[in-house]
Amino acid sequence: MVSLKKRTIWVLGMAFSLIVIMIYGSKNSEVLQESINNELLLDSLIKSDSEVKLKRNLVEEAVTLTLGLPESPKQSPFFEQFVRWVKAQSNGKVEMEPRLVSQDISEQLLTGVINGDIDIALMELSEIGTIIPEFSFLQSPGLFNNVVEVNKIWTSEVGDYLRSKAFEKGLTILAFEPSGFSHFFTSQPIVDFQQIQNSTVGISSRDFRQSIWQNLNINTLILEPEQMLSALEDGAIQAYSTTMEQMVSSHVNSPLKFLAGTNLMLSGRFIVMNQQMLSTLPKSLQTVLIKSAGNIVTKNNSAVSKQEVIVALEKRGIKRYDLPDKAQSELKQWAQRQIEFNRELWGNYLIEMTRELLHKDQPIGDNQLLIGLDADLTSSSSQSGVAIKRGIELALDEINQAGGVLGKELVLKSLSHTGFSDQGIRNMKAFSKERNLLAVVGGLHSPVALAEQEIIHQEKIIYLDPWAAATAIVENGYSPNYIFRLSVRDEYAAPFLVAKALERGYKKMAYLYEDTGWGRGNLKGITTALKQQTNDDITLVATHSFLWGEDDFNRSLAIIEAKGAEVIILVANAPEGANIFKNMALRKSTIPVISHWGITGGELDVPTREALKKLDIKVLQTFSLMDLNTEKVTAFKKRYFERYPTAGEQKILSESGTVHAYELIYLLVKAIEQAQSFDRVKVRDSLEHIENYSGLIKNYHRPFTALNHDALGLDDFSLRIFRNE
Repeated sequence: MVSLKKRTIWVLGMAFSLIVIMIYGSKNSEVLQESINNELLLDSLIKSDSEVKLKRNLVEEAVTLTLGLPESPKQSPFFEQFVRWVKAQSNGKVEMEPRLVSQDISEQLLTGVINGDIDIALMELSEIGTIIPEFSFLQSPGLFNNVVEVNKIWTSEVGDYLRSKAFEKGLTILAFEPSGFSHFFTSQPIVDFQQIQNSTVGISSRDFRQSIWQNLNINTLILEPEQMLSALEDGAIQAYSTTMEQMVSSHVNSPLKFLAGTNLMLSGRFIVMNQQMLSTLPKSLQTVLIKSAGNIVTKNNSAVSKQEVIVALEKRGIKRYDLPDKAQSELKQWAQRQIEFNRELWGNYLIEMTRELLHKDQPIGDNQLLIGLDADLTSSSSQSGVAIKRGIELALDEINQAGGVLGKELVLKSLSHTGFSDQGIRNMKAFSKERNLLAVVGGLHSPVALAEQEIIHQEKIIYLDPWAAATAIVENGYSPNYIFRLSVRDEYAAPFLVAKALERGYKKMAYLYEDTGWGRGNLKGITTALKQQTNDDITLVATHSFLWGEDDFNRSLAIIEAKGAEVIILVANAPEGANIFKNMALRKSTIPVISHWGITGGELDVPTREALKKLDIKVLQTFSLMDLNTEKVTAFKKRYFERYPTAGEQKILSESGTVHAYELIYLLVKAIEQAQSFDRVKVRDSLEHIENYSGLIKNYHRPFTALNHDALGLDDFSLRIFRNE
């Protein structure tokens, strides 16, 4: 089958040939006609009668496109403007033939565009989200404060990502118009969010997203705006949720006096087009369609038009008020739960990159202190970054609810370095310019932490390490040293892994490792540990390194098997670790694996989880929350699952990263209180003089000293079965 790109080149080539013939005569017209009549070429370009019509129109330089409408043209001034604009800008070369689709089967509209039965359609955000789940993320309650933020995200790399998801379905998004947010219309003010949760809220059928309302713990009743007044009077509902724009267009003469500015869910409209159809149009007509759609969105999304809506509501006696701070806070907490419940569906990239972009320029107040997070939140090891972030968030929730630290609130800003050192350095430079910066928490990747050392010490930034294990991160030669770690230290990890292999009777070992400072550092540690053995039968029979992104490990595994290795000591992160396990599961013989804990930093796909059932994988850990039931741990797990609900069995992924970050924040706060200062130099000094701290993992005595910035030692390590399901 000819690729889409080739089809486009072929069509443009035919159009160019036609121009040449028009200029120079019909000398080669037979060649063009032969190409058009060639059945093989037609089969590669044309798939239906409508496309044959399109081909004829291209030659005639005129196009008729079928447009689908989910409602009557009278109710779609947005699309009417678009049609007129396209016709004018194309000098009449693009005509549109309407096809009305009943509102109750509007989902078929998008399917029709995907299948090529309809060329262009006007889609509601809620409708496109049923086919492409990632779009439903935009409707998360409380995600955006205003339409300006929506447009900021849509024109960013997040918008590019969403458009790519549409492209995968065969769609091109010509334009997106965020038309507003749903609010609570009530007859009496809302003073407490539980007031809504204890009542029934009316929802129009076009805005009904059952999962969202269920996750907000709100009972709903589907009603159209015209039914709202009688339902309120009868007590069937206590509030109605819709947008200001929809309330105005409903022409309901309402006695409602209150509108809670809650920004519940975003409403919006897309102009979508079949990707294959768009690609076969001349470039000039593609440009007309895209620019026309964008111009209509800009016109309809003006501040003037939004203000007109508010004025129209006020004329009816509907007055806007804001929810009290307590109710807003409660709504925010429930909205957070809704996002976390759908994290697996939407993915870390979409959630965390959106939050980063929205919060990046958020100012820090006089009464606030900033904690930065510099980790992979959006790439292949994003599970580790999200785990660390959750530990920080849980600690900050508790600290701020108790009055903050020395009367000030702790706030978090996150920047994703995606595992790349250059981005990590840029992140640290950005944090160094932030007002009231107190400390930065790092991530999983040792190479990034090592690359950031110069700017950390140059700017005197307290750097808290909850994961990265390279010995040189802490043993860095800087004095004073601004890096403090509560994690594994490779100087201890390498001999620990060797010792555990020996305990199990393995004498012939292989070392498989990523070719980074982390992997090479452990090679040195493993070699040193083996040299200390007096039994000549204990030996390292094979060492093999690999680069990030490698997916075929069969050659390395074959050599390791041929060398007679009885166990593989593995130093890898989750992406490469998953590929190693899938390769191993397909081999006739499988060698047991004792692994460093980098493989716990990413979520495993289904093939990897199936492969693990056939393998013997043990992994280094510092502790397990799920195995501990102390009063403090039980309370922590309860708070964790309340804030981060999961769709299935309750689980804490990458739990060490979560708890290590949690413990580090509390140690930082203890140092601040001990120093009675927010000055980073004084807080750094204070961290070295903490006497005792009772944490989740253990009771710490002198966790940090001037000579030792590692809070955990060899005695804190254990080896556990690796499941990560």
